[in-house]
Amino acid sequence: MMKTYVVGALALLLWLPFACTEQPQSPPGVQQVSAPAPEIELAVLMGRMQLYMNKLYFAGIHNNEPLRDFYIHELEEIMEDIRDGEVTHDGVDISTNIKLFGLDQLEVFEKAIENNEDFKASYNIFVQACNSCHMASKYPFIIIKEPTNPVFDNQVYEVQ
Repeated sequence: MMKTYVVGALALLLWLPFACTEQPQSPPGVQQVSAPAPEIELAVLMGRMQLYMNKLYFAGIHNNEPLRDFYIHELEEIMEDIRDGEVTHDGVDISTNIKLFGLDQLEVFEKAIENNEDFKASYNIFVQACNSCHMASKYPFIIIKEPTNPVFDNQVYEVQ
């Protein structure tokens, strides 16, 4: 009797992966339409970039290279999403602007770091590129500056 339960359970375990991956079939004559891609919420992504810029700054001034590089990578991913999302706002091509003022300047910033140039100076040049993007994108009232305090006081930025 126990053997029957074990065999039944084993058969169920072998069958489940196939049952769960099967795609539902449309009735004859009905065409499946995939959902449209979600709209990119620019303010949310910009807020996340501002957070990462803050964390990047404190990792950088404390010479925490792995943490600094992590936040550079996160910034790059967000900028790529905006670039690839064909984002426009009030007739301004934000996707093109993020490539020119964001991704291209992030690459310049990374090269400056690789060449051991002054972190603060390189960071501030990158921040000015962000502000130039805001100007070109009709958001001149959004001005970013060098942070004075970490956004989160419970993260360690120093090398451990």
